[in-house]
Amino acid sequence: MIAVGIATFNEAENLAALVKKIDAYAITIGEPVTIINCDNSSPDGTAKIFQGIKTTNPKISLSTSQTGKGRNVRTILECVVKLGFTYCMLIDGDVTSLERSWLESHVAAAKLNIDFVVPNYSRYMHEGNTTNHLLYPLLFYLTAGNVPRQPIAGDFGIARAFALYLCSLPWSGATLRYGVDVFMTMQALFGSFTVQEIALPKKIHKPSFEKMIGIATDEMESYYQARAVLQSTQPIRFTPSTTDWTLLDSPGIDDYKLQARRTEAKELQIISGTPFSDQYPKLPEKLSATEWADILLLHEQHVGDYSANMLARSICPFYLIRVVTYLESIRNAADAVSSINDQTAIIKKTLGSLRHPLHQRPRISK
Repeated sequence: MIAVGIATFNEAENLAALVKKIDAYAITIGEPVTIINCDNSSPDGTAKIFQGIKTTNPKISLSTSQTGKGRNVRTILECVVKLGFTYCMLIDGDVTSLERSWLESHVAAAKLNIDFVVPNYSRYMHEGNTTNHLLYPLLFYLTAGNVPRQPIAGDFGIARAFALYLCSLPWSGATLRYGVDVFMTMQALFGSFTVQEIALPKKIHKPSFEKMIGIATDEMESYYQARAVLQSTQPIRFTPSTTDWTLLDSPGIDDYKLQARRTEAKELQIISGTPFSDQYPKLPEKLSATEWADILLLHEQHVGDYSANMLARSICPFYLIRVVTYLESIRNAADAVSSINDQTAIIKKTLGSLRHPLHQRPRISK
């Protein structure tokens, strides 16, 4: 039995169309599914709308009293385990570009007993900044390149065995929010579960620029928490897709550049009180890829010396500056791909000065 899980908060406008697509595609390909929605008690009535959607496939409505994508995901996985589903395809509730091939690819992976499935889809060149500048290059180094190109894509596939394992683990506050994606990816990679990347068509969803700092802070806090305790003692069992990673030209890229500048101006004050304030009493106006790599190294060197929350709050202002520098340096998708690939190579070389990719150290909470 396959479940399709949708985590939502205030998705009343989009949810009905998304659920009807899932239902129609399941019928077309002849694969019965159960559609599970977990909603954060949205004030816009998302849960009530879901309950009222007429479908051929069965539906399950769940809710949480507190907000957080991770809370929704954990609740869905607990339901998957309890009811005996063999596989769960997770879909972000704001996706508007769902195609039949998404469900077909996940069904195929489920039949191969893959533990964790990660999509590889094309995105606009202004999107995926937390992926491109933080988590992909860091995980690329830690795994010697054995990592999905979009490790926090969100639209994952999870087999029952991996769902059971995830539910057995403690989930931090950051993981119960946006940090759930990197948490699951790292647990799969370093827990020696089978991880497969699948090629999917373009993903279109709600703009997330206004949530950029919140997403990055939660993802990085969750990353630093996992980074402090996980060890690479088992082989990574990752199979990449045969489709190259691609970026698309962004219509109105100048508007996104301006929006990034405004976001940066609003958020830079969070640097105060973090452990590296004395080393950077004044934030730079720009950060080259080499300078950004040095910032990442500085924080990696202190994993375990400071709390994950402190490290995340410390790095995010620099991250915003790097995003602005990157956006203002690119003109088209080809520029973007070249810039990100060059940056990843620089970061991998810079982090090479670390003694061990993953290691145990005495933990000090500051």
